[in-house]
Amino acid sequence: MDVEYEAAVMRYAADAGWPVPVPLRPSLSSGDRLFSLHTYLPGRALSVEAAAQQHRRGVLLARLHHDLRGHASEVGQRPSWFVLHDLEALRAAVEWKEGLDALRGIRPALVAPVEAAMASVQLDLTAVAAGALPATLAHGDFTRWNLLYSAGTVSGVIDWDLTHLDSRSADLAMARATRNRAVLDGYREEAERLGWPLSPAEEAALAPLDAAMRLGIIGWELLGLRHAGEIDDGFVERQVQRLTAYVATAPNRADGA
Repeated sequence: MDVEYEAAVMRYAADAGWPVPVPLRPSLSSGDRLFSLHTYLPGRALSVEAAAQQHRRGVLLARLHHDLRGHASEVGQRPSWFVLHDLEALRAAVEWKEGLDALRGIRPALVAPVEAAMASVQLDLTAVAAGALPATLAHGDFTRWNLLYSAGTVSGVIDWDLTHLDSRSADLAMARATRNRAVLDGYREEAERLGWPLSPAEEAALAPLDAAMRLGIIGWELLGLRHAGEIDDGFVERQVQRLTAYVATAPNRADGA
């Protein structure tokens, strides 16, 4: 069902003129594996983005959202999926408490800041009413490594395995736009030109949704620790550092706001 969902979204994107790996035939299963034949896309991803390329990526994401906007109701939400702001669903999916217990056994100093970040981000997402933001079709990982370039132009938008319905702010967070000002500026400018600017509510949700995305990264790493016995604790530590910085600069909610 997930593969069919991805295929449907990619076909809508292809119909709008986007270079995407469109499925050519129905998927085939063999044992526990699934195989699907797609169109070939030339080019390769950038190892490093210059500011102008980051800006261009923001422009492209705004156009993609605009082009897919009318199809959200047709495909609906992806089966067995949850939106970025739903931290309760995240905790259930990654077995959060058990994961933290496992982390406590190898990097105990990371546990308290992760717990503090989870509590803080939950309050902030509620404060900005992230759950009330309008949903559209989100790519889910519109990062530099998922854009192919050939002869200086974008030749492919790949890796649609995280596509689902979510807010534009969430997709910007998942594209790492909140930490790349040029990406965000490009998006804002193009969205304005297309007559669909980010609303004040969408703007306000950007920072807490970025933090929610960081919590998600940690959560999936913790799940890997429990079930595969492996974790990139240095990667987790970097996410914790960013979350700690976020918590330190988040609005003071001591007054109950």
